[in-house]
Amino acid sequence: MRKHLPRYDFLLYVDVDAVVMNFETGLEDIVDVDYDQVLAADSNGVNCGCGAMPARAACAFDSQPWFYEAGDFIIRLAELKGTVKCVVFARYYARARALMRAKGMVVAADVDVPPPSAWTCLTKNA
Repeated sequence: MRKHLPRYDFLLYVDVDAVVMNFETGLEDIVDVDYDQVLAADSNGVNCGCGAMPARAACAFDSQPWFYEAGDFIIRLAELKGTVKCVVFARYYARARALMRAKGMVVAADVDVPPPSAWTCLTKNA
């Protein structure tokens, strides 16, 4: 991936089941280039299956690391299962929210849906 970054303005991530419906509208028409990360959100919260970031802000990362560190752009929860998945997501959600608040960033209340509590994760009542 690193060798291709200089040739592109944006990295666009979409799930395999996403469908482009409007070929007349370019990404640059709907994305503000002054932001380093653009996420999709709807009434169900943040859609982790769609996101964009300018190539200038992109860091090459291993797509399946053994562990994650603060500042990682994407954490792949798909390989994790059950309680482990729940606890890992809750940990990184809390870390991301704290960093966003520290930078003065705001997430609209209607899409800010916190993960299940540690108790819910451990008792599998999620």
